[in-house]
Amino acid sequence: MSASANTSATSTTIVYILYSPLVDRYFVGKTSDLEKSLTRHNSGKNKHTKTGLPWNLMYKESFDSAETAREKELAIKSSANREQLVGFIRSGENELNDDNL
Repeated sequence: MSASANTSATSTTIVYILYSPLVDRYFVGKTSDLEKSLTRHNSGKNKHTKTGLPWNLMYKESFDSAETAREKELAIKSSANREQLVGFIRSGENELNDDNL
């Protein structure tokens, strides 16, 4: 029984937005281990982000359901333009404080 409790405790999925001032681009992703993902992006080990080092975390939202997180990730990725993407970053759903904007 405790094994299932541990599984549910570690099942949080995080949707995140990174920004690279070097290439003036955003990257949207999801993960169960944000620190590991940030390290991977900023070490050049991700083909989509290796040219924009360093990447800054601009948005973070945690979900108990991986499916809900995937839906949010797709909603962000389907943003029609940069203004809509920045709207997600400025939204109340962003768990980061305003100093990161």
